[in-house]
Amino acid sequence: TIIQDIYSKNDTINHYYILSGDKYNLFSINNLGQLYLVSSILNQTSDDYFELTILISSSSLIYCRTNISIIRTPKWSHFICPVMPIEWMIEEECAIGTKIGNIKDILYMINNNSELIDQINMKLTITKDSHAFILNSTTGFLISKSRLDYEEKYLYSFSIFLEPEQLNCSLSILIKLININDNSISFDRKSLTYTIDENNLIPYYIGRIQLIDIDQLSFFHYKYYLKELSSQILIEPQTGSIILLIKLDREIHGKKLQYEIHAINNYNKKNLTDILVININDLNDHGPLFEKDNYQISLNKSIQPGKHIFQITASSYDPIQNGNISYLLINSLSMFSIEKYTGNIYLNDFIPSTITNITLIIEAFENEINLTDRTNIFISIINDDYIYFNIENKNQCSINENQPNGTNICMGGKNSKDFIYILIDPMNLFDILSNNGTIINRKIFDYEIDNHEYNVTIVAHDKKNQSISLSSLNLTIYIQNLNDNPPKFLIQNFTTLYYFFYPTINTILYRIHVIDKDESILTYEIINDTSLTYRLRTSSNSTELILMKSTNHNHEDNLIIRVWDSKIFFSDLYLRIIYFQYQNPYPKLLVQTIDGYVNFQENSSAIKLGQLSLHNQSQYSYTYFQLISHKHFFLKYLSNNQTELYFKPSHQSSLVNFQIHIIPITLSKPIPEILFHNKTKVFFPSTIKPQTINIHLWSITNEMLNRTISLIININPNTTYEQFIIHNLPLIRQNLAQIIGVHTHHVHIYTFDLKHNQIELLIAVVRSISIRYIHKKFLYNLLKNSTNIFEKILYNQCQSNPCEHDGYCINYINLLNNQYEYLYYNTYERLIPKYKRNIKCLCKNNYYGEYCQFKENKQSPCSSNPCLPMERCIELNSTFYTCQCMDELCNYDDIAIENSYECINTNSPTCRDSSNTLTFDGYSLIQMNLTMSIIQHLNITFSFRTELTQGKLFKLIYFNENIHSLTIQIINGYIQIELNEQILLQINHLLINDGQWHDIYFSIDYSHNYFYYLLRLDYVFSDKISLYQKAYSKNYTQLIIGSDFDGCIGNLTLNNQSIFSQNNSIEFIGTKNGCQSVEMIREYM
Repeated sequence: TIIQDIYSKNDTINHYYILSGDKYNLFSINNLGQLYLVSSILNQTSDDYFELTILISSSSLIYCRTNISIIRTPKWSHFICPVMPIEWMIEEECAIGTKIGNIKDILYMINNNSELIDQINMKLTITKDSHAFILNSTTGFLISKSRLDYEEKYLYSFSIFLEPEQLNCSLSILIKLININDNSISFDRKSLTYTIDENNLIPYYIGRIQLIDIDQLSFFHYKYYLKELSSQILIEPQTGSIILLIKLDREIHGKKLQYEIHAINNYNKKNLTDILVININDLNDHGPLFEKDNYQISLNKSIQPGKHIFQITASSYDPIQNGNISYLLINSLSMFSIEKYTGNIYLNDFIPSTITNITLIIEAFENEINLTDRTNIFISIINDDYIYFNIENKNQCSINENQPNGTNICMGGKNSKDFIYILIDPMNLFDILSNNGTIINRKIFDYEIDNHEYNVTIVAHDKKNQSISLSSLNLTIYIQNLNDNPPKFLIQNFTTLYYFFYPTINTILYRIHVIDKDESILTYEIINDTSLTYRLRTSSNSTELILMKSTNHNHEDNLIIRVWDSKIFFSDLYLRIIYFQYQNPYPKLLVQTIDGYVNFQENSSAIKLGQLSLHNQSQYSYTYFQLISHKHFFLKYLSNNQTELYFKPSHQSSLVNFQIHIIPITLSKPIPEILFHNKTKVFFPSTIKPQTINIHLWSITNEMLNRTISLIININPNTTYEQFIIHNLPLIRQNLAQIIGVHTHHVHIYTFDLKHNQIELLIAVVRSISIRYIHKKFLYNLLKNSTNIFEKILYNQCQSNPCEHDGYCINYINLLNNQYEYLYYNTYERLIPKYKRNIKCLCKNNYYGEYCQFKENKQSPCSSNPCLPMERCIELNSTFYTCQCMDELCNYDDIAIENSYECINTNSPTCRDSSNTLTFDGYSLIQMNLTMSIIQHLNITFSFRTELTQGKLFKLIYFNENIHSLTIQIINGYIQIELNEQILLQINHLLINDGQWHDIYFSIDYSHNYFYYLLRLDYVFSDKISLYQKAYSKNYTQLIIGSDFDGCIGNLTLNNQSIFSQNNSIEFIGTKNGCQSVEMIREYM
């Protein structure tokens, strides 16, 4: 800022200097003689007066000087602006004009200088809070100008601005009101008015009466009472709780109830009185009602379809929903129809002539409620068919089979000039003459092939206007049976009976069964038995061939047995009967017991159990075996002395025990009729008793294969392979059972393989109290120090890491399809399944090949590695992909603890949220109590993974008179849902015991007494099932998760609410956090 211009009188160029007086270097002067301020610290100095000496020199070295006096006024640099807000407190409800405080007094106190303060001007900043106050700028007093109420506002905040502007000072003002007890205690109006639905369950908590102390400065204790006792509600004196005692019905009690209530203070006995109001919300809880239970109307039989015949109406007590009534015709849906919202009933079709009355059942229902009413409409039919139809011929319409097309069947109409006839025939098998209604056939009928009755309708039309239907008549055309088919034997036309003894007289040799399509009377005869050796005896079910003469030598008879059908048609049976007296002693079967393990799961084909053999079989040239009929077994003849026994399994089972009975025969020459001849029946004398073979077969399941360990054992050179199996194997089994701590029969050594002087045993062990198999890593921890029994334990072939390019190696035991070795030792036979160890590489991204050794050179959605590290990308097409989980494997260090039943590394990735996942070991479970209504929508979702074929995942239980349950379970590797132990839903084309994650969605809906069930496994839906079942119980009461399940369950929700997160209401029994399913990958010595 230029302070002063200094001029010299000459016109020469001058120079200007400040010689003294500028001790703070605040000023400067230029060559034009202008004195100006150069520093902003002027206002920070305490000096108010500056005396400067200025030197002026010219180019001719002439000098002069002058003095400049600078005075600074006023001293604003000394003013202190308060930083902290100025606070005043004042009681509420003070008089208008009350002085609250003085601003100038505070400024005097802070600045200690009245001269400056008197020059300050003060302005009140206009805000919502400052409107209640006035500021006297002269005196500095802040004065109230309106009523101040603590309950409306207890704090006011605004600013006062000080002038001049050089001060740059704004004061923050806070005014706090002091609360005083100026309001009386009263009822909270919100607590005196309630709205509830009608027909609530009782007792029902409505709400609580509350008092309001606005000032909150009083101490009180009130009790609450009804002025008059009521049977409808109860008020609890201490708390003011309002309890509904009876069901309220708006249609009975009205829309509003009022009660006078009192609140009495125990200390000062003050009494408060007010009105409690309960509004009753109207529900649509009254179903529609018909005026009558029965209605009666009459209709002419000739009434035309499409005619309106009646209107039915129902009404409702609920005015809000009245008018939303719908009508439903329960029966006679094809002949009549009803308009849904009007109740108008129409005739859809002609009334059959056989009907004399009809009862219609009409149901009325209102939208969104499950309340209905029904009524009956009795319709009397006035028969006027005689006008148009020949009623006498109605029951005489029949035609014999084999009649040519165009045969007259019956005349249903009348000759008339006023109307014509057409025929309604859905199958288009008949036609009609339009002039008189005669029905003719368009097909040649066969009684044994075609239907025996056909229903048609004759319609009479107006001849002049054929679009007008006059009446209709329903007829049944009967096909008459003729005797045109020969009788037939139920067996094929040639049969051989082979008797290894001479039967006695009156022996029933054979029972003959015949069928006759025409159901005629049959007669039988033997047309070539000239010696009268045989006779036929007919009964109601069959005809018996009886021996009438004794036979005492080997021979054969050939009979022709003829059956006649009313002496018109006949059929012949050629029967060959061979008598051969067997004189050799019956040999003895060598094998009497067959044991072994078989794979029932691979397919349903027959399993070869080995060859049948006899003691000293080499002495016999021809051997035959007769198997007493058994549905699970059959024989296959290979040569004269080679016969194999086969087992045909009908279902999967853990253990099957059978006894089969066989009669062996030895002959000096073959009998061709027995070999490979399925029309030959063989008979033995009753003195010959069949020999028994006991068969015990155990099932090899996927779980057994997945939890198998392999023991390598050296064989003593002096011990044969058979001796080791028969004598040493049971001892090994006993030792293993003792080490593991289970019963001997829980140890399954299901197959073995001899390699040089070592034998490999495949072993799986069942838990002591369960049908589940112990995990192989558990077995390892228990057996790894028992080197006195075996040489080494072998787990899999992945230890060499054969998969390239980060491929994931899976090892599994593969049973060769229906291939077995057979070990024979004395009378014992053992089936030994053949197997091989396989590995499979799961390739990532674009790699392929047995070991992921090749890479496809094409663009793929998997090229960008979109999946997680422990997932492999599977290309679905050129655009889409999916990610499949591959669990991280445990290594040797993970299983370092003795008898450890789990990997130390329990956090191996499972491609799922481990924080919401639990592990179940077959014994652990989760249970929780529920109060969920069974008639509301219910949906259950969860993920799971397992390698087992059996287990219960989820169980809901509710009670009425009995216990009811709904179970989601695994049966034979498939998902199944049972309702009260009856199969409800199942998905049989997705095996789930593959160790991968699977997703379950299950829902229940209830409507009109029907439960609707739906199941989804991954992306496969079951059929939706509707099941009629009244909901007698109100709630589900208990939920059990994971009972008898071995695996992992995660992300469990019930009606979209997470279950595992509600720890306070759930009981966890034996579960473990995360998913701890692992595999072992090394060969341990």
